[in-house]
This record gives sequence, C-alpha cells and structure tokens, in this order.
Amino acid sequence: MRRCVLPLLTSTLVVVVTAAGCSRRSAPAKDGDLPPKILLITLDTTRADHVSAYGYQRQTSPTLDALATKGVRFANAYTVMPTTDPAHTSMLTGQYPRTHGVTQNAAQRSNPDGPSLAAWLKDRDYVTAAITARLGLDPPLRRIAGFVHSDAPRLPQKERDAAEVLALATSWLAGRGGERWFLWVHFWDPHKPYRPEASARERFATRPIPRKSRFEDPIRFLPAGRSVDAQIIDAAVALYDAEIWSADRAVARLIEAATQAAPTAVAPLIVVVGDHGESLADRQEETRIGFGHGTHINDEVVKVPWIVAWDGHARPGVVGAAVSVVDLTPTLIDLIEPGAKLDCEGRSLAAAILTGREPISVPIVLERRPFRSKPLPGLLHAEFAWIEHPWKLIQREGGTPARLYDLSHDPAEVRDIAAEEPERVARLADRLARWKAERPLRHDQQALSPESAAEREALRSLGYVD
Repeated sequence: MRRCVLPLLTSTLVVVVTAAGCSRRSAPAKDGDLPPKILLITLDTTRADHVSAYGYQRQTSPTLDALATKGVRFANAYTVMPTTDPAHTSMLTGQYPRTHGVTQNAAQRSNPDGPSLAAWLKDRDYVTAAITARLGLDPPLRRIAGFVHSDAPRLPQKERDAAEVLALATSWLAGRGGERWFLWVHFWDPHKPYRPEASARERFATRPIPRKSRFEDPIRFLPAGRSVDAQIIDAAVALYDAEIWSADRAVARLIEAATQAAPTAVAPLIVVVGDHGESLADRQEETRIGFGHGTHINDEVVKVPWIVAWDGHARPGVVGAAVSVVDLTPTLIDLIEPGAKLDCEGRSLAAAILTGREPISVPIVLERRPFRSKPLPGLLHAEFAWIEHPWKLIQREGGTPARLYDLSHDPAEVRDIAAEEPERVARLADRLARWKAERPLRHDQQALSPESAAEREALRSLGYVD
C-alpha cells in the first residue's frame, strides 16, 4: 500500500517525509479537538502571479490578501495538471492523476476504491457537500465518494457564475444548524470566456472594451505566423483580472456566511486554492499558444494560490517551499486528526501551518495530457515536469529533447540551459522515469451514458475535450 510519502528514487538523495493519511475506520478524535466547520474554496483558472496576495500590481484579491495576512500563504504551490477535473480529483483524493485515473476532463472517472477526503470526513460524522460551477465537475460523476450533497450544473447549462454559486452555497449553509460540516465550493469565473460583471469590467479596463469575442474569448491555438496583438492582450488580461476580482468578492461573502453558520467556540478552517493557471499569450512565439490552459506546464499555468486560515491554530506567515495540491487531503486530515493514515501520495503540511516551520523540500511532479485532435504538433504527446528547486526539468514523451530551467535565476523560464547541464538533465530525467514506472497509468474507462456523452459534447465547446 502506497503511503503519503513522495520517494526521491535516487541513491544519492534520500528524504523521509512524515505525512498524514487515513485508515477509513480509525477512531475519531474528541469533538473538542475537531474543527466543526471546514470550508474548501477552489478557484478555477487562477494563476498565482495575477493575485495581489502574491505580489501582483493590480489589486485583484483584497479578500485573499486579508486571508493571507491572518493565515498561511504557500508562495510556491503547484497543481498536478493544468486541467480542471484531474487537478480537483488530486486535491480531493491525495493521489496523482496517473494513480486515480482522471487525466482528462469529461470522459474519465476516478478509482472508486481510492481514498477520498469527503468519505473520510463523512465517516467522522461530518455533513459533506459540493457546490460546483462547471458542468461535469460533480463528485458522483467523477466517482469521488463521500459527498452527501452535490450540486453541479446540468444541461443545457454548461457553467454558472460566482453569484449563482454563492447563492447556492449560502443557502446550504443557512440550514446547517449545529452540524459539523465540510463544504467544497468551486468558482469558475476566471475561466474563458472572460465576461466579468460590469463593475469589475470598468474597474480594470484602462479604456472601454467592446463586448466582442476577440477580447472576451481570445484565440487559443495560433496558426503559423500569427500572433495575438498587444491591444487584444491588454484588454483580455484586464478582463481576466476583473474575473479574479469578482470571484474574490464572492469568496468574501462566502467566508462571512461560513463563519456565521452554526457559531461555536471553534473557528472554521478555511482553505482557498487554485486548480491551475492560465496562459495569457505569455510565450506565444515559442508555443503558438495564445489564451487558455492545459497545453503547457510552464509556471504561469501550473503555479496556483493556496492559502489556509484557521484562527487560533494556524500561525500566520508564508511558506516558501514548493508544495503540490496533491498535499491538500493529507494536510487537512493531519490538521483534523493527527496521525491518521490514508493511502495517498501527497504529504501533510500541517506542521508548517501550525508552527510556521518550513517543510522539507521534496520533488514536485506535474504533467499535461496529450491532445488527440492534433491542434499543434507539439501537443501530440504527454509532457511532464520534475522540479527539485531551483531546477525544473520539462520532458515531452515522443523523443523531444528535455528542457531545463534554473528557477532561482530564471523564474519566467526564458532560458533553456539543458545543453549546459547534460549530467543534471540525465539525473533528473532518470528520477522522473523511475517515478512514472512506479505509477503505471490507470485506465478505468466506462461507456459514456447518453447524458455524459451530451456533457462531453458541451464541454467540447469550452475547449475541454478533443
């Protein structure tokens, strides 16, 4: 049984990580030792470097700024994949996509016998609920066990905005009474197309932005020789930032509602985390990718905000070590019931949250899926990254030479130094290969029902499905 330890797979570097997990039936702690309210907020398509809590020059996130001041901000948090369903499944199970089996959106289900944070909490008498903003991101559909209540859009609706999600979440909270609950709320708004509310649009636009698709839904795959012009980039980025601000306002109201729900002497445990970032034509000349995500694994698309606040428990501060969203489930379990165990692959970061102590540095692993529809030749094969800070190796399957970046001197990943560091490339590539060999890709497909087939077609229009 694999435990919550990320092996380094090298004879020259050995790290032992103490991490939490769960055996489903381990004895729960006393009520007074448990946070009776847990609020998990996930922000779709929110890149860390466009959140003001992370130093962005525009004030996009006053709520997250305040939350980070009184809580713990992970300065270098990474997703596992720049794709919604795989990233969320990893958050909620503590397993990598290769293990739980969800490596694409819409068409895949996770291992029904795998771990689940919600199931673990349900076993400890938590009332569990998921309120999500996107079609298909529904725990029963993804086979993520343990959610007693689940509310996701249904056809013909594909997604819903923060106002609708907030209304559903606050309504659910209002009926909780004295229950111990775990609520996961997913906000979609920063995702394309960028159509923020009017007040947010006016707040961030330096000039009036016409309501045209080329600004609100700028091109993703660029034909050879074409680029996105500066006017479109400036307008689209302003709209994207406005979407983050709108989501942040909804987060403020949700936290207020959660704090007021069933008041007790124990403060709610609040977690806000992004599922992945967004390409804003940052490297269009190099990749022929304009706006969107899922297509490459440079930091702008894979670094996410992650903030934990728990009044009276979390020690305010910033954790600088690189961490992964696969660590979320074991961390929450360790905060709630120290020493419990779960068959997961992430590690607990509870000690960093409670004491401010920096966690041991371990490798970060992430990937992107291959594209069957052949939008660009470079997307035909899966791509992986192996990060041993400051070194980041990006390796594409299919024989393409690996790329190497020194994040301490080149955080924007502009200069590939693989040719200058062949021995380092070989070592990191070997560790990545051994990591993959230990985790054969799980294939657990099911025939699509008429409903899920229709959902898949609807998601195709959002660029989610080949």
